[in-house]
Amino acid sequence: TETNSADANVFGEVLREVVTSYPAESYGLVLFSHASGWMPEGSYNRSSLLSVVVDKQAEMEIADLARAIPQNMFEYIIFEACHMAGIEVAYELKDKTKYLVASSTEIVSPGFTAIYGEWGSELLNNKPINFIHHAYTWFTNQTNYMKSASFSVIETKKLKPLAQFIYENCNWNQVINIDGLQNFDRNSN
Repeated sequence: TETNSADANVFGEVLREVVTSYPAESYGLVLFSHASGWMPEGSYNRSSLLSVVVDKQAEMEIADLARAIPQNMFEYIIFEACHMAGIEVAYELKDKTKYLVASSTEIVSPGFTAIYGEWGSELLNNKPINFIHHAYTWFTNQTNYMKSASFSVIETKKLKPLAQFIYENCNWNQVINIDGLQNFDRNSN
C-alpha cells in the first residue's frame, strides 16, 4: 500500500527491513528528495524548519531522520537534496554515518543521477570521496547552467571536537549586525 515516505516511523521500518532481509557488512544511503536543510522556515513556502524528505505535503525533520537511523548504520549518506551540507544537518547525523556527502546550495537537475551509472560502483565499494571526485569532474566539464555544483564530504567523527572548540572559543556575548551580510538563499529577508 502507499505510505508516507516523509514519516520517520515508515523510514525506520524500511531500514529495519533492509537489515533483516539483506544483511551486509556495511550500508550506504542515497537520499533523493526535496529539502530545505538549514534554510529558514517557509523559504520554499513550506512550513517545516530543517526538512530533509518531502512527500506531497508532508515533510520529515532532520532530527526525526536521525532518530529513525540506528547508531553507526551507514558508511556514508549522500543527500541528493538541496541545502544539506550545513553544520546543523551534519551534527544531527554525526552518530549515524562515517561520511556525509551533500550540497550547501541548490542541486541543479540532473544532480548526481547523471553519474550513477558510470561511477555508482564507487559507492558500492564504500568510496564516497571517489564518487564526489567523479561528480566534480563531470560538472566541471559541463556548460552553461549545468556547470554549477557545490559538494561537501564531511567526516562525521570530527564534528564533536569541532563543537567543543566552538563552545570553548566563541564569544557568546558578542552581538553581530547581520543587515550587511549577503543572502545565500532565495529569501531576501
